[in-house]
Amino acid sequence: MISLEGIANVVSMFGTACGLFSRVPQVYKTYKSKSAGDLSSQTMAINITANSCFLFYTIVNEQYPIMLNCITVITLESSLIY
Repeated sequence: MISLEGIANVVSMFGTACGLFSRVPQVYKTYKSKSAGDLSSQTMAINITANSCFLFYTIVNEQYPIMLNCITVITLESSLIY
């Protein structure tokens, strides 16, 4: 029998996968066009801060798949700011 916890785990993994790849198209577009003029650096800074806080939470609670998502978001958003 499928439990609610099992469904939550699958949904969490799907969300983590979406999070891992959600910023890749923007990074690729910015790299190809050599322009990040339309991006809001304040929004990216807030996302980096939020994911850094969430990263701390995932480290403390040993939630490794979500931790990978946080690290990926921080890395991709930082590359866009750079």
